[in-house]
Amino acid sequence: MSKIRTTARQKRRNQLARVSQFQSIGKVRILLVDEQEIVRSGLRKVFQSKKRFAVIADAINSKSAIDLVTEYSPDVIILDIALPEKDDGIETIRKIKEICSVCKILVFTNIDVDSACRQAILAGADGYLLKKARVQYIIEAVNSITKGERFFGPHISKILIAQSFETLEKRRRDSLPLIPKLTKREIQILWYVAQGYSNREIADKLFISFRTVHNHRINLMKKLNIHKTAELVRYAVHNGLVEP
Repeated sequence: MSKIRTTARQKRRNQLARVSQFQSIGKVRILLVDEQEIVRSGLRKVFQSKKRFAVIADAINSKSAIDLVTEYSPDVIILDIALPEKDDGIETIRKIKEICSVCKILVFTNIDVDSACRQAILAGADGYLLKKARVQYIIEAVNSITKGERFFGPHISKILIAQSFETLEKRRRDSLPLIPKLTKREIQILWYVAQGYSNREIADKLFISFRTVHNHRINLMKKLNIHKTAELVRYAVHNGLVEP
């Protein structure tokens, strides 16, 4: 009986998705993937209040998510990697990217373990945001990843920057290659530059002035004997501070 109810609910969701497709022309089309109805409902309300977004469907597990991606190719998938039963959220990201490489994936979860974040990014996630983040970050995240940028919420950025610092310290100790002594703030600036953030955006992220970011960036380039932003990015990738 419960299987029949589940099938009926899925059919109903598919019907709603088809209707939403017609109503979403010219908008950023979003698929929600979360086991909890309260989360999906809350996200739907957030995006319904913004004219440029349209939630075209929602799913509660990996299979229904993959089926909906195959059928509708949404612009953005907002996905909790803590999926029900035996579903593997990281593997779901990989499968979605295989089906729809242009689909953008934002992980929206309570899991703040650094290894989970890194695995999600390596699997193809375009952003990672914790559910405790303010609503404004959800909109900012979707706007960013639809422009081809990566987005990490404030809590996740701290984790990744800390990892970058540890990586740099290890490489310095091993002297492979020889790395000049950088301050934690300079590593923060380097990490954000490598992610494509402008000086103004970095200032907003770190709650410091534009001029302070500019000065740190100048000092950073002098220390590394680097003259262009592209060289800074290559340096960060080469030394394992960010994924290529």
